[in-house]
Amino acid sequence: MKKLAALVVLFAVSSASAQTALVAPERLFNDISLAISKARVPMFPAPARNFSNPAHRNGGLPYHCENLPVVYERNGTLYKNEREIGRSPRSYEAACNGDVIWTSSYGDLYRNETKIGNASEFKISLKTGDVSWKNSHGSLYKNGSELGKVKDSAYEIATYSGQVVWLNWYGELHRDGEKFGQPSEYRMAEYTGKVAWKDSYGRLYADHTNLGNASRYDIADRTGDIVWEDGFGRLYKNAEFVTQDFTRYELRFDGRLIWFDRSGNAHSR
Repeated sequence: MKKLAALVVLFAVSSASAQTALVAPERLFNDISLAISKARVPMFPAPARNFSNPAHRNGGLPYHCENLPVVYERNGTLYKNEREIGRSPRSYEAACNGDVIWTSSYGDLYRNETKIGNASEFKISLKTGDVSWKNSHGSLYKNGSELGKVKDSAYEIATYSGQVVWLNWYGELHRDGEKFGQPSEYRMAEYTGKVAWKDSYGRLYADHTNLGNASRYDIADRTGDIVWEDGFGRLYKNAEFVTQDFTRYELRFDGRLIWFDRSGNAHSR
């Protein structure tokens, strides 16, 4: 163990070229156990080729992502887990179900080695591997099924659940094939695909349910809980009134509402 700690310290101090520095050298000397635990993180420089890195794009992987493949391009050939899957890739992303979604230089869209269609752009669900894509005629698809004509590029796919939330040419809000209404704004929960949206009259909806007129609102990514404030300064969670005695509040990603009353006391629900 002492030899391993010494090697970790020596490497952290001497390897000035490493792009992934672990901790400052003085901390390594002061806390050898921390250095050893951190030594599990790769310390070599990043490769010259681009690797599919959805964790960086989304700010973190889902809890269970054991099948995320290693994807890279070399000499114009695309590889997945060291096996060739295509040529001349233009862009590519890997998903936790083990699939790689990519487009060729001709605009052909593939799932691994199977062609899906011809896409001008695409977005994937990191967890499920579902892909939402638009062709050059403005038609929006989810995997191999057409959803409709999309307004510009007004669509997104839930990172963890795979639902596609999008606006059609008339500005009407949809989730996959389900129609909601005409929003002035909307937000989607990444884990559940639930949608919070407001119409032009200020009415707030949770999917199809009218919650009330809202001046502000937020939605929890993991649970789909909605916290909102009406025009009279009253605070609600989903359809339930919470309090009017608050100075500030926060909705956590796990659906927990935290607020502070005028005396400075914290509460949660």
